Formats: sequence, structure tokens, C-alpha cells
Amino acid sequence: QDPKPADPKPAATPAPPRSAAPAAAAALKRYRRKRWIWLAVKILAVLLVLFLGALIYAQSGHAIRHIYLPIASKSLGTQITASGGDVHLNGTVDLNDFLIMGSDGKPAFTAQKIHISVVPTSLTGGGIPAVRDVLLEQPHMAYRIDAAGKNNWSFLPKSAAPAQQKDPQPF
Repeated sequence: QDPKPADPKPAATPAPPRSAAPAAAAALKRYRRKRWIWLAVKILAVLLVLFLGALIYAQSGHAIRHIYLPIASKSLGTQITASGGDVHLNGTVDLNDFLIMGSDGKPAFTAQKIHISVVPTSLTGGGIPAVRDVLLEQPHMAYRIDAAGKNNWSFLPKSAAPAQQKDPQPF
């Protein structure tokens, strides 16, 4: 018997099955990239809603009574109240039933309505805003001096004195 001659070509071994790992890894990368984009969009949407809510609140009567008037009261060192009002984005503030208490505990200044117009760009500086004009409806100012010679407007800081205007310089 003849031995079988050796086959010059070995029998083909079946190729191992291709794994889905590279395709799955690419899909995972795309998913993660999309997930970050959607997360960024959601964060921006939340920030926009918060900004718009703060902007709307900043113009409300509640903000006038609980934020702006207490700040003004603290800076002047006396109680300032108003029954309500409006704040507008163009830099105007309307206050109703405005009252400034004097240092003697009695009203020193009252007005049925005050309309204050400020330069909007001066609101971003962090200091005292530049006032364009102030309109008063039915103002009443009381200036009293007690027996000790102290007036009811003594709560005003020395820096509240009007600033001296310089003559405009020619070009």
C-alpha cells in the first residue's frame, strides 16, 4: 500500500469569527459624543431659564421691597419704604408711596410716586448708578431741628453732598 502523498496545501482552517468589538466601540464613542452634546445643550437651556427668571424677578415689586429698598436703607442709614413699583430694563424705576424716615423716627420725605431714570450702562459698574432725572409726584419734605440742634436729616453720609460740576473744557 502506498502511503498517501502529503497534501501540499494544508486543510483550510476556518477563520475565527469577527468580533463585533470594533463596531461596538465606534458606536459607543458616537453615543458618548452625542451624550456630551445633549448634556451641554441641557445645561445651556437651564442657565437660560435661570437667567430669564432672574431678569423677570429683578423687575418685580417683590425685588423692590426685599432687595433694592433694603440696600438703599443700609447705604443711607435710615429706613426707606415703598408700597410697590416697577423696574424697567431701560433704566427707569417707579416707586409708589415712597417714604424716607428721618433720624428722629418721623417721616422726613414722602412722595406719592417717584420716577427715577438712570443711565443703564452705569448699572454694570458696581458703584452708585448715574441718575438722569428724578420726577416726584406730591412730594413732602420735613426738615426739623430738635432742642439739641440735631436735624432729622443727619442720617445722610457726608458723601451725599452734591458733587461740584467742573466747567466743560473746550475742544
